[in-house]
Amino acid sequence: MASHLTSNSSCQQTLTPVHDIVDVQTKNCSIVRGGPAGGVLALLLAHQGISAMLC
Repeated sequence: MASHLTSNSSCQQTLTPVHDIVDVQTKNCSIVRGGPAGGVLALLLAHQGISAMLC
């Protein structure tokens, strides 16, 4: 993500984002093409406290 650096008279610098962040997710595991087996795997991981994302 690109940002513009600006400064004011008090020598403070601020970063102004060029684009808004729409969605940020942090996961421990990604399951690609999660059919029935992927769904079960995601459930088993969730029971162990591991966050997973089915794609």
